[in-house]
Amino acid sequence: MKITQISTFLTEPRWVFVKVTTDEGVEGWGECLGDKAFVVAEAVRSYEHALIGQDPFRITHHWQSLYRGAFWRGGPILCAAISGLEMALWDILGKALNAPIWQLLGGAVRDRIRMYSRPHGATPEQLAQSAKEVVARGYTAMKFCPFEKVHVLDHYQLVEEAAARVQAVREAVGSGVDILLDFHGRVSPAMAVQMEEAMRPYHPLFIEEPVLPENVDALARVAA
Repeated sequence: MKITQISTFLTEPRWVFVKVTTDEGVEGWGECLGDKAFVVAEAVRSYEHALIGQDPFRITHHWQSLYRGAFWRGGPILCAAISGLEMALWDILGKALNAPIWQLLGGAVRDRIRMYSRPHGATPEQLAQSAKEVVARGYTAMKFCPFEKVHVLDHYQLVEEAAARVQAVREAVGSGVDILLDFHGRVSPAMAVQMEEAMRPYHPLFIEEPVLPENVDALARVAA
């Protein structure tokens, strides 16, 4: 079996899907998550020369080759492209062997997985009402970002407003529902510490990307 074609499909709001086609008619699908959809799609196409005509079953070899074989390595764009291609190759292998991918990766480790949803709204009241609706649909966890743009050093009023949104959700859902917060890496280390301190009384299960995830030193400083 050989890879004959690589195609990308862009969908709103920012998703890139990739299809890898083989000469035996087996197709594999992968997803390249990323904000720069057109750039990620072009990155996928840049790997055609390394994959077309190759054996799709050599998944680890192709991953190592794509990631390590270029002068410029890593970064969110290239890693998103490689991830989608790798996913598609696993899909091809599973279809060719008529086996689910989870079986090929070592077998199932759970029968159920917990899901979370997202409350919507700009004000504490809107978020509280939306959170109740999320719980009514059967969810026991929800994730949201309690603010928009935050300056490197911002007014404490913004911190208080963000904490008020988290408080409203906590009071609406009670202690039996987990609140997950996502800062999207929008916050400086100094402001992230203030945000976490203000929201700590409402016991978020975690804060995702309190600062930019590639800034490991800042992550460690905020965690400390």
